[in-house]
Amino acid sequence: FWLLVRGVKMKCMGGLNAVFGFAGAFLNSFVSGEVVAVGLQDTNSSYVGLLVAIHGGVAAICSLGFGRLSQTVGKGPILVLGALSFAGVAIPFLIQTDLEEWTWGLLIMVYAFQGMGRATFEGTLKATFADYFPYEKEGAFANIILQNGLSSAAAYVVSFRLSCSHPS
Repeated sequence: FWLLVRGVKMKCMGGLNAVFGFAGAFLNSFVSGEVVAVGLQDTNSSYVGLLVAIHGGVAAICSLGFGRLSQTVGKGPILVLGALSFAGVAIPFLIQTDLEEWTWGLLIMVYAFQGMGRATFEGTLKATFADYFPYEKEGAFANIILQNGLSSAAAYVVSFRLSCSHPS
């Protein structure tokens, strides 16, 4: 806790934890809960497991690639790519607002972007925390959980309050 209160680096790095929490809540609540049902006419949520598997597979593959790439270009560009990936989860909904027009291709793209972002969060961002806080690793990793957990909780509350009552 004190690392967050007193540490300037910790405050600056909290944004990436928050983005991961918000994007995950958005994907799990709105996309899996409403967009898949409307866009793919999947009222039983039969396809959600497949889409989440794509997300996990992309995360696994990208984490290997990003690990090797970070040795060449550094961790900064990988973290920027991760942030852009999380933007790729949300931006398509600003472009295609009609949920009935959502297709397999768009949904796979959104879940793949989440997978890419997750790979940077699970690998590169945590490695950066370890680099920045070599003598306070326990506190640094506790702050990752705190920041991510609070942002996820806030996002789930907002998504619950703003859920659609009918497809539009």
